[in-house]
Parts: sequence; C-alpha cells; structure tokens
Amino acid sequence: MKPEVWEGHFSPETEEGIRKILKMGEEMKKGIMKIYKVDFEPMWPVPHGLIIAAHGIDECDKIARQTITHTEEFTITEVDITEPCVIFYESGNY
Repeated sequence: MKPEVWEGHFSPETEEGIRKILKMGEEMKKGIMKIYKVDFEPMWPVPHGLIIAAHGIDECDKIARQTITHTEEFTITEVDITEPCVIFYESGNY
C-alpha cells in the first residue's frame, strides 16, 4: 500500500517524503532573520541610523554596502531581540 501524502505535509514513510521534510526544515531555517544595527558617520551632522534585517552578518554587510554609499567605514552589531526592547528611536530634536 502506498503511503498517504497529506496536503502541505509529506509522509515520513518514504525516502522522497523524508527529503521533502528535511528541505522544508532548511527553508524554515533560512527564514529566520536577525536584526543588525549599523553605525556609521553621516554625510551631514544630523540624526541618522541604519537597522537591517538579514539572515546573517554577511548578508547584512552586503546590504549595508549597497545602502551606505558615501563611506565604506561602518560597524555592524547584532541587536539582542530575545527580550522586548526599542530597536531605533530618533526624536528629531537636533
């Protein structure tokens, strides 16, 4: 008797089903994003900031380099989001 394949789920009783389940797990891992704060000197002395969501620091670095075009000097720090927190606040008071 052929194992049943449920909609959206794959039977773990077949090799193909196991492969599909493992692939789904890998795709889910890719979907987990981290939040990064990027510190840099602004073009002008005004409030500034950059927060990036990325899968990892390498991807964050790539996005930051594409975004910050006036300098190549910046620092990336992962934001700890295991607890409620403010990620970015700029009051506009300058």
